Amino acid sequence: MKIIIVSDNHRDANVLRKISETNNADLYLHAGDSGMSEDEIKPFITVRGNNDWRKYPLTRIVDGGSIKILIAHGHLHTQNRLLDIAKKNNCQVVVSGHTHIIHTKFIDGIYMLNPGSVTYPRGGGKKSYLILTYNNVEDIKIKIVYL
Repeated sequence: MKIIIVSDNHRDANVLRKISETNNADLYLHAGDSGMSEDEIKPFITVRGNNDWRKYPLTRIVDGGSIKILIAHGHLHTQNRLLDIAKKNNCQVVVSGHTHIIHTKFIDGIYMLNPGSVTYPRGGGKKSYLILTYNNVEDIKIKIVYL
């Protein structure tokens, strides 16, 4: 299974199109602040960020085959709260955005991922997204891609 994970493109449809066209994946996840409609953001599955005016859900659990993924923008949830939600829902991965700073952490058996921003990185970082691949929960691999 191959999953593309992005966040915070802030209405830049071109960058999402380029990423989806150059990556043949099973799932495309967006952690919010797209500023785009569902038709514009396809094939990405998204949640509502603090700059989204669409009625996307604030959190979403996605079935990724042998894993479950919790997606939330992160502006309304602390890391500990996201961990609690993930544990209660038997999720192995949490995807969030909002900070525009990339990070990949493994906490309490759960991957905590933030792909950074594909348009406006912060903290001296570069434009980025993540590729998550796996056959089962024991062999999850995370690759950082810089634009």
